[in-house]
Amino acid sequence: MTDKIGLTGSIATGKSTVADIFKSYNIPVVDADEVARSLIEPHKKGWHNIVDFFGEDILNEDQTINRKKLGSIVFSDATKLKQLNQINGKLIRQEIMRQVEHFNTPENELVIADIPLLFESDYRTEFDKVMLVYTDETMQLTRLMKRNKMTEKSAQKRVRAQWSIERKRTLSDIIINNCGTKKQTKKQIEKYLSDNYPQIVLSQDKR
Repeated sequence: MTDKIGLTGSIATGKSTVADIFKSYNIPVVDADEVARSLIEPHKKGWHNIVDFFGEDILNEDQTINRKKLGSIVFSDATKLKQLNQINGKLIRQEIMRQVEHFNTPENELVIADIPLLFESDYRTEFDKVMLVYTDETMQLTRLMKRNKMTEKSAQKRVRAQWSIERKRTLSDIIINNCGTKKQTKKQIEKYLSDNYPQIVLSQDKR
């Protein structure tokens, strides 16, 4: 039986860093953002759902959805953000869980699903455990402003559009503190794997 872990955090807490560490151990990782992007390619059902609701003004010349323009709409209006998440929520969930089940095989001890809005979209019961990538809000804002070249005000809007990291922390089974260096974060993952999935670590060491 393959264990299923939902990996989450908040914007700019470092989920991708942690997901990459798991991948380095050949652990399958299902990426919710990649799933969502694939479903909104031009003229797919998810694309039509969004364009029908938000209008053609959010499209680029090549008919792809302008994610920056769409983001500026939904992250300044909590109601529209909720509506966006609901529009393709069912399609995204079905595809994420289809991919998770694809890796539910004897050769996989563990599969990770990287889902930014895991709690907000009520995925908790889909997984055996939830792992949270944690940083405090000050560091989160600093990283977001630097990464996305945002003002503090814009970054705060993005952060506050999601559940607070502290709220998520109380609901999570495993906490990975990503306030330090990448090396320190990797050590936490290695310890978790060594304690719970030693065979995965042994397989990695033999390479």
